[in-house]
Amino acid sequence: MFKILVLCVIFEISAAAVCPGSTVTQALQDTILSTHNNFRSQLAKGLSVIKGGALASGAKNMYELTYDCDLEATAQTLANKCLGANTAGHSPESVLAATNTGENLYSSNTVQTTQALLIAGMNDWWGELVKYGGITPTDVKFTLTNFALGIGHWTQMAWGKTTTVGCAFKQCPSLNNQVMVVCHYRAR
Repeated sequence: MFKILVLCVIFEISAAAVCPGSTVTQALQDTILSTHNNFRSQLAKGLSVIKGGALASGAKNMYELTYDCDLEATAQTLANKCLGANTAGHSPESVLAATNTGENLYSSNTVQTTQALLIAGMNDWWGELVKYGGITPTDVKFTLTNFALGIGHWTQMAWGKTTTVGCAFKQCPSLNNQVMVVCHYRAR
């Protein structure tokens, strides 16, 4: 009986959120990390498709991301505001710069699982590369000119020196029940 009780407690702990006060479970963290790191690996290997169908040149010195509970907490704070995924919904640039934090926002009112919603957001952000271009088959160097093309979300995911990510979500009645997804990034 005691062994069964211990197993139940262990199961409950493993199914619970990993970060304090979080709704992001270990399974969702794994999805966030594997999706980001798979895209980053494709880019590092020169397998990312750019606008026009060519492949981007391989990236150098790209780190594998790890999950960060502090970034998740700041992402949750923003998601809880339910401001939408437009420019007005972003954190002030001064705050992001002072904390060396990058930020992506996504929202959807499509009924789907949280995992599917997170994947849809990450696919949308990464899809900016093939939709808008910005880098070439011989140069993956990012400039402000590239940013103006509309690949800012992709850049947050692909930035070579980024080492950590934390994401959060919130259903927002004030936004017709859209679910806000926010991911924060930090570089070395």
